[in-house]
Amino acid sequence: MVHVLKIWPEDFQPVLTGAKAIELRSEADRTFAVGDTLLLREYVPDTSPPYTGRTVAVVVTHIVRDPSGSWLAPHVAALSIRPYFARHPELPGL
Repeated sequence: MVHVLKIWPEDFQPVLTGAKAIELRSEADRTFAVGDTLLLREYVPDTSPPYTGRTVAVVVTHIVRDPSGSWLAPHVAALSIRPYFARHPELPGL
């Protein structure tokens, strides 16, 4: 399954380079699975347009949940991710 999601600039670049390999995401309105693709669109709030045009696709390689809420909110999943596609508006080949 493909999930199209917003990502703030301070998190986008580390995901793009592979330096950030974990993404915390709410599962209040969706459920993630290993093998899912996250299409992360760089988003800058309070700007027009809010999306920069930069996108990175990552694959979910592992998921940690804590239904008891002892150390992670019950509706949040810790997703291990690996980038495999990026697009930049100024670089048509990406």
